[in-house]
Amino acid sequence: MKVLITHEGRTQNMAAWAREVGLPYLTLRDRLARGWDVAKALQTPSGVGARGKPITYNGRTQSIAAWSRELRVHYNTLHSWLTYRGRSIEDAIKAIHSGSSR
Repeated sequence: MKVLITHEGRTQNMAAWAREVGLPYLTLRDRLARGWDVAKALQTPSGVGARGKPITYNGRTQSIAAWSRELRVHYNTLHSWLTYRGRSIEDAIKAIHSGSSR
């Protein structure tokens, strides 16, 4: 079943909104499931760390999306370790590369 979302007088399904604003579909879905209001969910950029902060590792600061590309780790895996499991970036990378990310 497609969920319809109305924002600024326009109604579209979640996938269409995600494409339009440049968010991963799962990011938008998760934000709304956690109770974010529609405007905030659509307007907050993707790829920032927990609580909206970029992630610093080895003296460099980037978004989770940038780190996931560089480290060749799926974005959702890295995001989960940092946000939901509360791991440091160092611990998350060690766990992911040791194969214990599941």
